[in-house]
Amino acid sequence: MIYAPYFAAPLLALITLTALFRSHRLIEVTAILCVLPVVSAIDLPFGEGLYSIPPCFLAALLLLPCAVANGHSRGYGMPLRMIFRMYSPMVWFTVFAVLSSVFVPFVLAGEYPTAQAMDNSGITPLAWGRMNVTQSVYIVVLTTFAIVVSCELAGRRDAIRGAVNAFIVCGYLAGLIAAYHFFSDRFGWYFPFDLLYSRPEARNISFYIRQFQVGGISIRQIFGSFSEPSTLAQFMLGTGFGAGYWWMRGGAPRRVKGLAILSVATLLATVSSTAYAGLGVGSILLVGHLAMSGRLRLAAFVFGLIASVAAAMVWAFGDYEFSSLRTLANNLLDLALFTKRDTISFQVRWLVDSVALDGFLGTYGLGLGWGSTRGSSLLIHLLGNAGAIGILLLAWFAWNIRRRLRGGVTGITGFVVAALCGNLLGGAISVPDINSVTLWLLVGLTVACALTPAAAPAGAMRLPPILSRGVRAERAVLIPSRCRFPVPVTHSEPQL
Repeated sequence: MIYAPYFAAPLLALITLTALFRSHRLIEVTAILCVLPVVSAIDLPFGEGLYSIPPCFLAALLLLPCAVANGHSRGYGMPLRMIFRMYSPMVWFTVFAVLSSVFVPFVLAGEYPTAQAMDNSGITPLAWGRMNVTQSVYIVVLTTFAIVVSCELAGRRDAIRGAVNAFIVCGYLAGLIAAYHFFSDRFGWYFPFDLLYSRPEARNISFYIRQFQVGGISIRQIFGSFSEPSTLAQFMLGTGFGAGYWWMRGGAPRRVKGLAILSVATLLATVSSTAYAGLGVGSILLVGHLAMSGRLRLAAFVFGLIASVAAAMVWAFGDYEFSSLRTLANNLLDLALFTKRDTISFQVRWLVDSVALDGFLGTYGLGLGWGSTRGSSLLIHLLGNAGAIGILLLAWFAWNIRRRLRGGVTGITGFVVAALCGNLLGGAISVPDINSVTLWLLVGLTVACALTPAAAPAGAMRLPPILSRGVRAERAVLIPSRCRFPVPVTHSEPQL
């Protein structure tokens, strides 16, 4: 029996109409629906469990049949062999993950403990089971989804721009929902928990919102449209890194600058260790970027301006307000970085990480098999399940992308790459979920951007290879036979 919650009807109608009549917009719809990762579009009762498909995952599933039905699987002027050459390490990783999920648990059954859930009671001996099957299905489906996204977008600058704009809209929705959650909790407003947390594992999330008492101040974490603050922080780190990179690079639209500000504000409000650690890494990268680009004077000017505004506020509000502000800041940092060490959540994370690392070391780097155990972060999760071989294959995949981008990137390409890096950073800190549709959408976008050539300057034409030898590429221009004088070529920054 398959059924859908009553509030899923508009989402199902949107996905269905897009797939039937405007399938080329399905990637954009998927990007926007990524803001609802714990919403149930369809529930699937199976055995004694209840499984759900979120709307973003449902749209991702429909992308492949729509691409095949409309003949888009042949690509748009981009040879498929180039796309699959880029993805070959990822394909091998998927093959290795599926094979390891079967053979390793059977060969080493019972020899190592595994963490089946983020719970003290979830430690069981190694054995092949449901997690191995479900995680193998996830990795196959999502890898296929990323490849189809790249096939659909590679060579189409307008389509890439549309998908990036949809991802930006998703970032605004996530930040606004998080802000509404914060104010609804503060002032007692209505918040649609039944809609935003409708998956079986998250339907009672309103009863588990964590509240802390630190220094006499009551602090509650905000969730936005995600299942926990760490997952929200992972997503907002992606949007913040992407928007921040484009802003620092120059030429960013206002919507991108607004997204950068909204992302930082949301990360600060989550009271999440993932958010604060990510912001710390981002600050270090920003200082390093300014140092390497020789803009330390600008950084010093901005720092002095912020310090001057802060000093004016201190002088205006007086000592008492400043003392309260300082106490609040100290309490927030103590909560995010130190107080959580005494919580059950931290103890469980430490336990599952120990189990994953013991399995990695005990198998001499092979891992316990895909889907056998859990970790509190993406890196530990990969080490415990895929081992050193999986890490090397993923590093090979990243090197393929980096080599393709060596010649420089445009603003949109830089936004996508930085968003993917920020998302991966959040996962490496404390989010082990590799099943996020957002993550794989960014992977597909990154490969598509890497394979899409920048727009040539107006009036310029490419020389045939036999004529372009020994000529500087940026100055080469083919002059029509009817023109007696060289045609000047204006150089501008290429944009996708």
